[in-house]
Amino acid sequence: MKELSVIEDAFSKLSDTIAEPDFCLKYRIGDASFTRQRKLTFDRIVLFILGLTQKSLPTAIEEFLERHPDGELHAFTKQAISHARQKVSPECFQRLHEDTAVYIDSSVRSKEWNGYKILAVDGTALQLPDNQENKDVFGANITTSAVKHPETPMARAAALFDVTNDLIIRASMETRYTTERDQAIRLMEACPVEIFKEKTIILFDRGYPSRHMYKYFFKRNGYFLMRAPNITLSIINELPLGDHVIEYNAGLAEKVNLRVVKFMLSEIHQETLVTNVLDEHLTIEKMKELYFLRWAIESKYKELKSILKIENFSGVKNHSGGS
Repeated sequence: MKELSVIEDAFSKLSDTIAEPDFCLKYRIGDASFTRQRKLTFDRIVLFILGLTQKSLPTAIEEFLERHPDGELHAFTKQAISHARQKVSPECFQRLHEDTAVYIDSSVRSKEWNGYKILAVDGTALQLPDNQENKDVFGANITTSAVKHPETPMARAAALFDVTNDLIIRASMETRYTTERDQAIRLMEACPVEIFKEKTIILFDRGYPSRHMYKYFFKRNGYFLMRAPNITLSIINELPLGDHVIEYNAGLAEKVNLRVVKFMLSEIHQETLVTNVLDEHLTIEKMKELYFLRWAIESKYKELKSILKIENFSGVKNHSGGS
């Protein structure tokens, strides 16, 4: 029940933030936007966008008006909504999400795994509204098969996810040409929550291990666990099955210790995990269990796409407030 109360408080604080004049000044597009005394104010258009469902826009407008039965709002048109939303910066919604995540993270006693807070970073492709502007800005899928398919605008999204507490702490959407490692680093650098601390481990799949990523974590004094492909480092490839600690030159002043855990997933499939967590209490079996916690972020993407339908954008323009 406490969690529900915290979420209710978070949404109450969100509404208060949206209503602040300085918030409007910071996240409106154009100095003249929302300066006249109109019924469709900045805070109302932001709340309208946040409350959009997968229903049609006319239905959403009707439901929005029903929540103001005192006649404070007169009926407004789809065109009015479209015009007003383009005056709201997309960064407004990033800020609101981060503020809400920070409040929930600091207010609820976090669940842990063996004394550690477990986060995960992973990316996914998002299909965007099909127009030339989005193709120019984000890029489009490339057809390599013999059968020609229409090119569709695509973006690369990534999230930093608290897997034990089911909370997306930060997310980003960039062009399809963005490398997942660079996007992950930008995501972590801009994270509103302190993640590079003792007792926090960040999980990554096989697309992320590299000398650059290892060096980044050692410089930040952060903890990671990555599934390593066979081509990562020869010193890792040559190790037998088992639990190993090796010295590694990460491009720093001194060599650092990497822990490599190798085990068989089946009779023919071998798995390799690389980490800088040297906790002896985390045995090979525990490390297996830890890595498989990463599947929670895969499930979250499935939920976002299949249930919440995040690819059903209500706007089509690159800089539209509701896109």
